[in-house]
Amino acid sequence: MLAEISLRLPSAPPPPNLGFAPEREAVPARENVFSTRVGPRWIDPALVIDMPGGLAGFPALRSFAGIQLDRARFGPFNLLQSLEDPRVAFLVFADVPGASLYARAHLDAACADEGFEPSATAVLVIANARAERGVSLNLRAPILLETRLRTAAQHIMAEGDYPIRHVP
Repeated sequence: MLAEISLRLPSAPPPPNLGFAPEREAVPARENVFSTRVGPRWIDPALVIDMPGGLAGFPALRSFAGIQLDRARFGPFNLLQSLEDPRVAFLVFADVPGASLYARAHLDAACADEGFEPSATAVLVIANARAERGVSLNLRAPILLETRLRTAAQHIMAEGDYPIRHVP
């Protein structure tokens, strides 16, 4: 299912400034090892993503890490993993500048609303994969990640006609 949709999305590895650790980096137990949906992972404390406002439906969860998934199996999708609750993780797609799913003016307005510098902000789109419905992207509420500060916010797009269930 993910492989099929991957063919319709820009396929590029996540930019290095996202700080998404490769999935294969499982390490023996030591400091900064967290339980994740893909097993225990060492998370570099400098790459933890702080989400002061949490995510829709999960307002108390505020610390996340990005895990780069196997590209052959998951294509451009990665995992945004809660560090506070190992059961909570989201498939995300890093929107690709130049082939963006968003109008530049709308992203600039969203960054301004969040107090983020557009040139230092990555856009993560949450993917919903359901066996009965396939894969859809939530374009209405992307996650804006200010890569220098490692701060993120889920932003409801006020401008544009961005659906909650976009099927590419």
